[in-house]
Amino acid sequence: MRILGIDGGISSIGWAVVDLESQRIVAAGTRMFDSPEEATKSGPKLKNADRRLFRGQRRTIRRRAKRMADIRKLFHASGLLPSGDRGALAAEAGDKDPWSLRAEGLDRKLTSREWALALGHIARHRGFRSNRKGTESNKASENQKVLASIEATREKSQRWRTVGEMFARDDTFIDRKRNRDGDYTRSILRADQEAEVRKLFAAQRRHGNPHTSDELEATFSELAFSQKPLQGSLGMVGDCPFLPGHKRASVFAPSFERFRLLSRLTNLRLVTADGRRALTPDEITKALSGYARTKSLTFKALRTKLGLVEADRFDGVGPDIEKRDIARRTGAALEGTKTLLDVLIPAIGEIEAFGLLERGTPLDEATAAIAFNEDLGDIETGLQASGLPAEAVSALLEAARQGAFDTFKGTAALSAAAARALCEPMGRGLVYSDACAELGWSHSEQSVMDLSAIGSPVAQKAAREILKQIKAVSQAFGPFDRVHVEMARDVGKSSEERRKIENGINKRTDERHRAAEELADHLGKTASTLRSEDILRYELWKEQNGRCLYSGKAIPLQAVLATDNAVQIDHILPWSRFGDDSFVNKTLCFTKANADKKNRTPYEWKSAEQSDDWERFQAEVESNKALKGLKKRNYLIRNASDREEAFRSRNLNDTRFALKVVLAHLKDAFPNLARETGGERRIFARPGALTAALRRAWGLESLKKGAHGERLEDDRHHALDAIVTALCSESLLQRATALAKAAEIKGEKFELRGLPAPWGTPAEFRNEVAAVVQAVFVSRPESGRIRGKGHDATIRQIREIDGEAKVFERKAIEELKIGDLDRIPVPKPYGKIVDPGKLRDQLLDSLKSWIEAGKPKDALPLSPKGDPVRKVKLLSRAKKAVAVRGGSADRSEMIRVDVFAKANTQGKTQYFLVPIYRNDFFRSKGGGMDGPPNSAVQANTPESSWPIMDQSYEFCFSILQNSLLTVVRPTGEVVEGYFKGLDRSTGAISLAHHTAPQQIERGIGARTLLRIEKYHVDRLGQKHAVGKEIRTWRGRACI
Repeated sequence: MRILGIDGGISSIGWAVVDLESQRIVAAGTRMFDSPEEATKSGPKLKNADRRLFRGQRRTIRRRAKRMADIRKLFHASGLLPSGDRGALAAEAGDKDPWSLRAEGLDRKLTSREWALALGHIARHRGFRSNRKGTESNKASENQKVLASIEATREKSQRWRTVGEMFARDDTFIDRKRNRDGDYTRSILRADQEAEVRKLFAAQRRHGNPHTSDELEATFSELAFSQKPLQGSLGMVGDCPFLPGHKRASVFAPSFERFRLLSRLTNLRLVTADGRRALTPDEITKALSGYARTKSLTFKALRTKLGLVEADRFDGVGPDIEKRDIARRTGAALEGTKTLLDVLIPAIGEIEAFGLLERGTPLDEATAAIAFNEDLGDIETGLQASGLPAEAVSALLEAARQGAFDTFKGTAALSAAAARALCEPMGRGLVYSDACAELGWSHSEQSVMDLSAIGSPVAQKAAREILKQIKAVSQAFGPFDRVHVEMARDVGKSSEERRKIENGINKRTDERHRAAEELADHLGKTASTLRSEDILRYELWKEQNGRCLYSGKAIPLQAVLATDNAVQIDHILPWSRFGDDSFVNKTLCFTKANADKKNRTPYEWKSAEQSDDWERFQAEVESNKALKGLKKRNYLIRNASDREEAFRSRNLNDTRFALKVVLAHLKDAFPNLARETGGERRIFARPGALTAALRRAWGLESLKKGAHGERLEDDRHHALDAIVTALCSESLLQRATALAKAAEIKGEKFELRGLPAPWGTPAEFRNEVAAVVQAVFVSRPESGRIRGKGHDATIRQIREIDGEAKVFERKAIEELKIGDLDRIPVPKPYGKIVDPGKLRDQLLDSLKSWIEAGKPKDALPLSPKGDPVRKVKLLSRAKKAVAVRGGSADRSEMIRVDVFAKANTQGKTQYFLVPIYRNDFFRSKGGGMDGPPNSAVQANTPESSWPIMDQSYEFCFSILQNSLLTVVRPTGEVVEGYFKGLDRSTGAISLAHHTAPQQIERGIGARTLLRIEKYHVDRLGQKHAVGKEIRTWRGRACI
């Protein structure tokens, strides 16, 4: 019997083929790949987050440029500007400040250019408008990215005629009109800008300005203030597993809510004097009496409907939780249905509203239109297509405008049509699986999930790589009788453990419910109308005794629910590093404290900047009796690497979810593996805890871990795990599970004891496994992807000093050290300043005194003019890199290195390396370069003096990240490893050992090497020599 074992991880695949009949390991290997993450100083971070951010910024810039171009064309056509060119609205000598013009435009006639400048300024800085569909209920604070203090700013503007007049004449805004880091008090609502435009047009008409037609005002307002609606999620909703062509329903669809309630009723068990039993069809009918008259059906209400005696009870439901809804832990069983009826009954009457509910389809489609669209126009289109009467459409649309359906979030696992079909047999008492069977559906064998449907990018990439690897191994060593895939799965929990988990969930639900009721009492509202975020804030506020633990300051209750963003919910351990979004990793803090903490743990922050405050913080956390063990640990943890390992574990769980999808794809791709003739399974998922125990039982642990349990820096251990996974048979699994349960009952550490080796003696088996693992060559894919950022986002100034171009950067004063002050340049002469050097000296004295005083935040250093200094310009240690808009930006990654060879005057071959960066490809695409760079690195020499590769040099091949190289040094020493980089200042390359990317051999001078050879490594770890290559550039051969 030949078995394939697979050990899948977030960036690794171990594989092994074993033959049980011949009792040997046929082959084994490790395939590593890059997960869709990037390494940062604070830990791994998903790449798509930055890509999404940059894509949004580019879209914003592109749309603003298009908007301003249209505005200039309008002004030119209306006679306000002599041309509509790009620089038509640029500042010219003699122009007044646009803010002043906006204020003066209320009291005097503006010239044509002044009028264009004032309106153009509004169009360019048009303010914020929320895209939420519940626009009437929208509050500015609900956009938590840029509107920290927008309500306070708007309140202040009420004392002025327009917001422009306030910014021009209020002392608060005279010196600074733009936001800065962490301070958004200069933010403006677009509604205020629109109101100002109306007032300005009215004022200019009174003052006789000829360019104030209604047509110009309407066209300008449309161009300046229009905003594209948010894209709905309907296109991302998955298909129904039972009915092809049908989309999954909203969890608030009436048919799905009925299905969910029936599912709970059919699974509920009653414990009476006669024993334990399911509900009868008559009892289910009684439970549904008065259906949709209330949102919730509690266990207590169900007890009354069924007429149960006090001694009767629901199995697993204690008296303390009978007040809870039977179908939802939070919320109500029929929340969507009741909300829809509350809107429809006043509009079309109770009889017709309940008639629509009985029909099912129209309200289900209406719910989908509301839940999966964000734009009111799209919602209206969907409602009209649902078959509802016009009065119902109007009522639902108005309710959506008022925000009545803002809580309609989430997608069900099946379509509304499938839910309607299942309701009939389930109403007769059939459980879900039997109802599916009656309809000819299999609830356990649903269609294979498309890999793109996996939400986690890490998990999706792992799933794709595993399937590719299995295909490659199958072609070389297949066919297989069985496939074993290691998955994260509990060994087998006792009933006591499961009860503890259930009780913990119930307790957390009750705590949240009580907090909602208390908060509702404070606000004079009902708990169902509260936002989940408000409840969470209130819970955290109570847990922290009304204090911000970071700063030690009290948080007023009104600040918790205020709209000024004075307080925020923060992840105690940063989410980007630790991936923990649970309640035990959240805290309520002041926005300022959150900004200061940045992407650090409390200990990292306090020890770096506020070491004298750590003891206060620690004591306050320790003395808070409401904080439980896990949360207290998160607050006080000092060794962050311990929790970062937990972050990796979380991703591993994601990967194991992806492996479930892999199993389904395996069955689909290899039908012969699904079942044998006798019905025996051939594809198995193996729990990781058992395979780890098998390693220990068979004496293999030392091949993976050191003496103190630390994991060895050797990626071949994935092949070891795959070997163990392949050897984990069903009988062994059953025996191991029994041993594990016995150990748990006794409270002992789980260890497998007494299991014999798969073949031979334990020593012989271990030696064989060790030899196979030792012979594994770890496969890593080359990476030459061109897509990505061409240069860093920060553009530094270039100034010529003493005939040489120097690069300057801006740096926050908090990051300055005394040694940095010497890099502050003498400012350029300006105005009436006679001696710029004197200004620099004064600034240096102020900064030095501030640094020596401990950098007090309440006493910032002052410039010679008397203004607070927050950032300074420094001479950068970086050299001029990528020229961008008159400045310099750091290069992006080195995509490849082209290797050339040429004999020197003594006839000895020398190697020349040409570094090629991503921005080089972009420059070529834009027409700036006809071909690739041809300058080869010359150690300790300016790039302008590097040798140019011409026809006299012979091209060998191109090196990419993770190209396997074998080099021979002048001493005859042979070094083999994966390429990791080229030092452009010395011309030396770095190679990493195939078993561990951390083991890097640096400083390998390429020019004097006796030989450089390149190899291709396939998925199975086999090396293939690469001869001479043809040099290419953007897909074409080149020189």
